[in-house]
Amino acid sequence: MSSGPLIERPRADVRKVAVASAASPINLGVLGTSTLATLGLVLAGHPLVGVAVLGIGVLAYGALIGLDLFNPKFIRKVYELPEPGAESDADRLACATGFALRTLRSRFSGRTLTIPFAPPRPTASRSTYQPPSSRRPGLSSTT
Repeated sequence: MSSGPLIERPRADVRKVAVASAASPINLGVLGTSTLATLGLVLAGHPLVGVAVLGIGVLAYGALIGLDLFNPKFIRKVYELPEPGAESDADRLACATGFALRTLRSRFSGRTLTIPFAPPRPTASRSTYQPPSSRRPGLSSTT
């Protein structure tokens, strides 16, 4: 017997999202600010408080990365996926046209398909135009 799973599911590459989140300007700003605050506190003679501020800054940086890992908008941004419902009209038209053509092909395969069409309207000037009621047989055009 095989020891692997029966069905393998595709998994997103979490490392790519984590690296993008770690390099985000906001997240790096939080880490940099806590580092500078720690440096200032250590130089001012408060090393324990500085270490506590650095710990809080690292925890905040980790929390921001964790939030980005589970944020669907950030994941779409990293993988350059379109927003749901952001399809263009051309994409919708192409999809609908393809669906209609596949449906017609499946329903009418092997048969000759005749599509009725309206003949072009005759072009007539105002002097030769007669209303439809006067074209009926049995009616005279003089009144």
